[in-house]
Parts: sequence; C-alpha cells; structure tokens
Amino acid sequence: MQRILVAIDGSEPAWKALEVAGDLARLANARIDVLHVVRPEPPPEGLVAYAEAERIPLEEEIARWRSDRLAGDALVREARDRLAARGVSAVETIVEEGTPATAIPASAERLGVDLVVVGSRGRTGLAATLLGSVSQRVAQHARCSVLIVR
Repeated sequence: MQRILVAIDGSEPAWKALEVAGDLARLANARIDVLHVVRPEPPPEGLVAYAEAERIPLEEEIARWRSDRLAGDALVREARDRLAARGVSAVETIVEEGTPATAIPASAERLGVDLVVVGSRGRTGLAATLLGSVSQRVAQHARCSVLIVR
C-alpha cells in the first residue's frame, strides 16, 4: 500500500477515520491524501448579473459557498497538523467541489490510491433507508478497497 485517501467532513467519525488512516500510513510508509468536498462553486458572473437584474437573490448562496470553501481549507490544514502530530509527514490536502458520494470515488481513481478511508455516521433504520450513506456509496463505487471506520 503506497497511497491512502481519507475523506473528512469535520465529524467525529471522520476524525477517527483520519487517525486510522494515519496509523496505516505510518505502518506502511504510505502517503496520505486528505480530501474535503464542498458544494459546487457559485454561478458564473454573467448569471449573477442576470439574477441581480431580475432581483433573484444569489448573494447569500455565493457568501455561503465562499464560507464553506474557507472552512474546508481550514479543515484539511487541521487534518494535516493532526497527522503530523502522529508522525505522518507525506500528506497532501485537497478541497474538491461536488457531492461526497461521487467526488470521493472519482478522486480515488484520479489519484490512483490503494485505499479509501471514510468515517461512518452510523445511520440506521428509516434515516439510512431514505438518506442512504455516503460511506456505502463510496464502497459501492470506488475501484479500490474502502475502509469504513466507526
């Protein structure tokens, strides 16, 4: 195992996944890519101008996207610092746009990783049936091994 992708969202299960990925990377002398996925970028300027002319409010959406992007940047920096504290130095950080269930497997394939590590939110019952699970979707669609950490 040479390369591990760990996806984080700031949740407790994601931090546990980061710890496990860090331990595996240290044991295998592997590189870690830390990924955080944010919503797609705001609309292009031409559409923003049209929305303003038609009095369609987009300012809040654009501000929310910028805030999410800054929070994502801070999150992957914190993950890199946590890994460094665990003795893992070969770390790359990535903030991608999209939905986690599709962006994580796509990033894994693009980067050529050997393993994806994700945390499980532990949804059960009706919530799991209606909402599904990002970790389940990643496991179904990734072309490499996936470790789901509880």
